[in-house]
Amino acid sequence: MRLSFVSAMTLILSLVFQNLPVAAADFYVDPSHPQASDTNPGTEVLPWLNCPGMPDWAGSIPLTPGDTVFFSNTGTWESATGAAVLQLAGGVTYDGRSWGVGERATLRATAGLSRSVVNLMDDHPNLPTVIRGFEVDAGGHVITGIGVNWPQSSGSLSGAIKRIEDCIVHDVASQSALGQYEYGIVISSGYGGNRMTANVEVLDCLVYAISRGGINVYSANDDPLSHIENVLVQGNEIHTIGLDPDYAGSALPLKNHVKNAVVEFNSVHDTVRGSGISISSHDVGFRGPESSIVRFNIVRNCETMGVLFHVRGDTEVDVYGNLILENTYQGVRFMTVMGTLEVRIYNNTFFRNLYPGWSHEILVGSNDGNIAVLDVSNNLFRADPDTTPIVDEDGDITDHTDNLFFRPGGGTLVRSNGVDYTAATINAWEPTAVAADPDLVNELNLPTLFLGTPGIDARPDSSGLSITTDSPATDTGAVLPARFAGSINSVPRPFGSTWDIGAYELVPDLIFADDFESGTTNLWSAINP
Repeated sequence: MRLSFVSAMTLILSLVFQNLPVAAADFYVDPSHPQASDTNPGTEVLPWLNCPGMPDWAGSIPLTPGDTVFFSNTGTWESATGAAVLQLAGGVTYDGRSWGVGERATLRATAGLSRSVVNLMDDHPNLPTVIRGFEVDAGGHVITGIGVNWPQSSGSLSGAIKRIEDCIVHDVASQSALGQYEYGIVISSGYGGNRMTANVEVLDCLVYAISRGGINVYSANDDPLSHIENVLVQGNEIHTIGLDPDYAGSALPLKNHVKNAVVEFNSVHDTVRGSGISISSHDVGFRGPESSIVRFNIVRNCETMGVLFHVRGDTEVDVYGNLILENTYQGVRFMTVMGTLEVRIYNNTFFRNLYPGWSHEILVGSNDGNIAVLDVSNNLFRADPDTTPIVDEDGDITDHTDNLFFRPGGGTLVRSNGVDYTAATINAWEPTAVAADPDLVNELNLPTLFLGTPGIDARPDSSGLSITTDSPATDTGAVLPARFAGSINSVPRPFGSTWDIGAYELVPDLIFADDFESGTTNLWSAINP
């Protein structure tokens, strides 16, 4: 059949216009406005009462990719029915902080809904899907706070960025003994077979009072081929995690096949149960995280250990530049290792991770895995008198150099394959090791959170664990590959003659975090041109 010229042009133009971007629109939602209605046009003057994706939505205007919905930052939306209080549409931005005279909009579950308070099951190939500036209150009910491709999935979620930013998530309840598994924020591949989720960011969120994990990057347990790719977890605070009496997980787990994840500048502290950060896999046949990074975090006062490795499949993770302090039992523990392990532990500061009479800064237990790379270098160990800095039960550490050890009162600094090494003999185990007091700035003024902006001037809120110009850790570290040249106080290594040992890189008389107030970014710009 031959098309007429008019018909052919109509077809061509229809195809062209189908691929043109739709003009983005701004919509407004305000439950306190006297004329609010879902039949309104959704303007500032005539806002909606609810938003598309809410169970009570009664309007007819659909959201399209590129749209932004502004929620009144004094408003509260609740639901006791449906799958979620708010179901997100792909390519749409939901803003709970920018419009109004308050601080942030609240989304609250008043019953256990079938998915999560905020649920993201859709994305767009080119446009970001964003939720920012909300309080997400699970209300003490059995429901996850924010779920990405969770729990069941209709398919992969691999389009443009999906961003969770500046949200407060709290009061999630569940009990594993009752078959309940709910989380603060969970990024999942989705149950339902071989699925994939990619391109997710969790930025500057506060997550607390959660029954299980706080921020979970968790590829589903039902299919070893499922995986998660390209995730950034940055600038978050997570605490009071593990309220489930049977929970033994962690506040921030990377579980199963998670590829290209970066976990940085987070404060993880005061877990009720479980570890701070964990690297794990479900069972034999499930690989662990791959090409992933845990760097520049503060992990403090967690109920078991700071960082836990519990992997049954191949795993490749770098752990560097972290402050790991005052956790019970261990700073880092390799509990279960199967498959092939490649881990680099560089330039961390370990401080008084302790359980009286039985604790370690790093414990490498006996295992059945193939330890291809376990490199422990440039770390600063300031142990408690009851804490052995390193116990390597089978001598599995493959490389180690330029570590600093200090255990007040003396005692074993390293136990490797049944042999104990003290300050007098440590150089028989590591010729470049330093056994001396690290001369930290102020051990009574310990950091908890971060100041500044990641990538620019982020640094701990206290300089207590920074080294001084006279410290034996200053300018005595090994030069490591360039990809490890950052520091927890955002100073590139080396600033002096060579790398410092530990998480900080010292700039004499300048870089102490609590010396910096507003208006000092120019100093950091000079350091980071």
